[in-house]
This record gives sequence, C-alpha cells and structure tokens, in this order.
Amino acid sequence: MDLTHRLFSLRPINSAAFQVLNHPRNADLVSEFMLEDALDIGHFESNATLKNACCIATLSPDPNADIVVPGDGKTVSNLQYEFLILDDTRIEFVDKSSLVSCPVRGGENGDENFLLTYSNDQLCKIEFKIDQSNWAEFDIIWRLRFGTSLPSALEARRNAVLPRRKRRTMADTQVLPATNPKPERQQLPRYAANTRATVVARFEYHPCPLGHGTFGTVHRVRDLKRNRLYAVKVQRNSDLVNSELVKREIKILQSLKGDNTNIVQYHGHLMYQETGPVHIFMDLMEGSLHDMVAQKRRPVQLDDDGLARKMYHHVLQGLDHIHSKGFIHRDLKPANILWTLREGELSFCIADFGVSVEQSLAKSAVGTIEFFAPEYKFHCPQTTAIDLWSLFITYLWTTNLENFRNQNLKGYDDLLLWIASLARRRWNDLAAVQELIVLDPKDRATASQMLKHKFKGDGLKIEDRNVPDLPTVMAPEIKNPRTGVKWLHQLVRPSGMPAQEPIHEMAPGNHIFTRLVLWSLNKENNVQVFNQHKQSGGGGRITVVLIGKAFKDCPKSPVTGRPRVTKQKAAAVKRLVIREAIVRGASCQAKVQPAAAAGALIGRTPGLLQS
Repeated sequence: MDLTHRLFSLRPINSAAFQVLNHPRNADLVSEFMLEDALDIGHFESNATLKNACCIATLSPDPNADIVVPGDGKTVSNLQYEFLILDDTRIEFVDKSSLVSCPVRGGENGDENFLLTYSNDQLCKIEFKIDQSNWAEFDIIWRLRFGTSLPSALEARRNAVLPRRKRRTMADTQVLPATNPKPERQQLPRYAANTRATVVARFEYHPCPLGHGTFGTVHRVRDLKRNRLYAVKVQRNSDLVNSELVKREIKILQSLKGDNTNIVQYHGHLMYQETGPVHIFMDLMEGSLHDMVAQKRRPVQLDDDGLARKMYHHVLQGLDHIHSKGFIHRDLKPANILWTLREGELSFCIADFGVSVEQSLAKSAVGTIEFFAPEYKFHCPQTTAIDLWSLFITYLWTTNLENFRNQNLKGYDDLLLWIASLARRRWNDLAAVQELIVLDPKDRATASQMLKHKFKGDGLKIEDRNVPDLPTVMAPEIKNPRTGVKWLHQLVRPSGMPAQEPIHEMAPGNHIFTRLVLWSLNKENNVQVFNQHKQSGGGGRITVVLIGKAFKDCPKSPVTGRPRVTKQKAAAVKRLVIREAIVRGASCQAKVQPAAAAGALIGRTPGLLQS
C-alpha cells in the first residue's frame, strides 16, 4: 500500500499492545521502524469516513474497525477509540466507549497526562483497554516527511484519493499470543524494551570489526529477518559520561534522520542491559574517504582533484543540513566521511557524531588536532564555522596539494604557518575553498553560501535569495618581525561592500584579523616578552602581551586596535616600568575608524608588523 500520506505509527510497548500488532486483520498495516514492527496510520481511507469525514482510523474489537483490537467477546459494544482531525491542524485520540477509560499522554517525555484528547503534534504515547483487565500501551511515532508540518500533511491527505484497505475474509477472528517470550514482570526496562530475545537472535554480527574509535567499535551486522546489512556502532555505556555522550549522539542522529543522503542514516539502537554497550544501527557504506585514498582504490575514474570536488560538494550538503538543525559535527575528517555507489555514481556522507553537539553547548576542545579550526588556538567561541575549516583541511588532504599528506609538522602552530605560506603561494589553486581559509570564524563562509556560489545552488535546502553573498578574502599573511615573533594577519571584505572597493589596511570597513601564532614565554607565565630594543633618541623599551586581566578588559571586535590597558593595570600584573603595552591575541575596541586604528597601531609598533 502507498505510504505517501502516512501520518504516524503505533509502536507497541507491552504484551497487550503486541496482541493488537499481531492480529491477522492488522497485518497489512505493519511496517518496520527503528528495527521494530509498528502499525501505520493515516495513509488509507477509514471505514468510518462515511459517518465522520474527520476520522483517520478507528480501534475496536469490531471486525469492521480499521485496527482490530483483541477482546474477550463481552466488550465489543463498550470499547471504541478513534483518531480524529480537529480544525484541519491537529489530531485527537478520542475514547468513545460507553465507559470513558482511555488516558492519553503527551509531551516530549510523556510526562503530562491528558484525558480523552491530546491536540498537539508532540503526542507520544497512548494507552487503552483491550478487555476488562488488560491495557495496550503504544508510542506514537510521527512519520511526516522531512520539513513537512502537520497542517500541511493533513491538507495534502484531504486533497488526495486515499486507497481502501483490502482484507482477506476470515470466518472468525483469532487472537494470537504476544510475541514477547517473557512475562511482563521479567521484561527489560522501558529504555531497553526493544531488546527482546527474538530481536537479539535476529542479528548476526561479523567477528571482525570494521573499525575502532575512541568510544567503541563498528561491526558489520546482518538482519536475518530482513536479509539486510547494517553498520553497527557498539558504544560503551559504562559510566555517566559515556552514557550522556551516547544519549546525545542518538538524539542528534534521530534529529538528522530524513531525506538527506549525505548524512549516514540512523535505523535504531539496542541496549542489552542498563550499563552495557549500546548498539547503534546505521547504513552500511563501502568505506571511508581515508581508506579509499590511502589504499589507492577508486571505484570510479577520478583523479585527486576530481575526487576532492565530488566529496566537497556532497559534504557541503550534509553540513548545510546539520547546521540548519543547530548542531556542530566537531570531528570532520577523511575517516569520518564514508562513501558508496548510488546508481553507479560515487556518493559521500558524513558519519560519526560521537562528539557532535548543539552549538549553544559547545565548550570543550574535541576532535582531531590536524583538522582543528584556528578558533581552538585563539579561544574564540565554537560555532558551525569550525566544520567549514575542517572541510577545507579535508579538501587539502584529498587534493594533496604540495604533498600535504606527508608534511612532518611538529605542532598546530607549524600547521597554521604552513597553511598561510601555502595560501600565499597557491591562492589561485585554492579558488574553490578560499572563503573557508579565513582565520576569523565570523567571516568564514557557511555551507549554504558555498553551495550557492560554488555549485550554483545545487543541493541547497533554502531559497537562494535568503543566502548572503560571499565575502572577499585575502590570503593570510605571516608577519615576521626582527625578533622572530610570528603573527598571522588577514584582510576580509564583508559581503555587503562593493566589489570595486580596495581591500587593504587603510580601506575603511575591511575586517583586519591579526593574531600571534609563535612566541617564547619568559620566566613568569602571566606575561610574554616580545621585544626589547633601543629606540632612537630614547631608552630601552619592553613590549609585552598581558594574559588574564588585560584580556578580560578588552571588548571583542573584529578590528585589532589599542586596548584600554593603563600602566597601572600592566604594573599590577608584572612590576615593570612599561612605556607601552601592546595586547595581541584578543580583538579590541578601536575608538577611531578601523583602518585608521590599524594604521596607527602599525605605525606605533616598529618592527612588530613589518615583514
């Protein structure tokens, strides 16, 4: 039966609910959801439509009901439940029994109790009697297509010609026993309700793992019931920290599940015991980008540049979807980009959301250091821009420009300097990703912007007109004073500025980003000494960067300017007679025009910014 207009499914929780699921007259409504069988509702014309056009489905022991409920033969006239459309925008679950007895629970966690009706698209649980002593309990699983609201789905359903169900004729309705082999009191807790023995025996695990990670392993698993292969991530769940990480990963995967083929699809999870490992079922792919390149195994004829561009386009689409949901991946790299063939074409998707998080909760520094964004070093807040820098590094790794994969860099400082040097030499060769090679995350392009301007909107989820233009970016520069202290310096013209405007330090409105990248610490960790020399016509001078108080005193701004740090404040940090204190590493509020402030600072600091 066509499931186009399916609204939701009923997933059984207890043994009485499984009796409803397994009734022979309900067999044509059963489909699989998250490795479990469930009853689909909404995609067929109800038998009660002639009496009530707002009726979606009826539940009753009556053989003519849409969903037949097993009964004891004495309650047919007493039990009658209906799903009704209210105001073309909501759905009610109504108990029309002679004795009202049907509690309906709603809310995200099923905490709130509602009698008779619940008129919100967050309905998540129902309970109803099937005889004098047994109650069937179901979860409500909404099955609307991605991006579709409930009113829109109801309107489309109202305008469609819904099929009528074809049932086989039965002389007598038989009530089958529950498929749950354990008595109710011996079942696993609710959080592990889907780990019945019949489910556990259904899956065959390959003895050799596909891969290992920080928190667990990935296995190839065969579903013997469906004859289908899955990739199953077996995640440790032994302590509070791991438990919270697992819950967060599952929540994110559930939120991202939908029509986007550039994100690995989640199919459900199993928990065998409260503190045991969690088994997360996902699509099985052919392999990772890392292994494809390392093993020199290409399923199609593509050179490094062609492979990088294909991956780049697909991952941008995945990131666009992830970021639209408010999440940051935080560990994008070749090992976490998987590939498969779809109709003979190479297709990439993003996987491993173990350290992903909502942007508002992103605090800790996690991920793989080679793919870290500069924000980590410069202590900027974490945003979705982190993933775009990681994508640039992944692109660079795939193209292997100037033998990037084999560079023996000692640390992250050396990596940033190498990238800045490469960008200055090969800026035109990096045209596809220039707007991602931006040190300041506020000016780095988004996935939507890159899809619009680099791929003509192919794969973009929102309208082009709602996506801003790209900024104009200059390659990062390395400023190397005579003292050996190294700074990264970059100019960016915001997207709103006319293209003909010059882009240099003296042009007003350009964003100027300057950050220290290499230095030597003096004996006292709270002060870093950069330069000590004789000024013409003057005495010695010490130029320092203050840590702690001075940084806190500097308001944030994309413009590097003079901080409000007095000699008294500087002396409070270190007892030195300081004739001039320059604070770097934090954006400071300029009291004059940005270009003038930058020019004044450069002019007053001989040797610091001259290359």
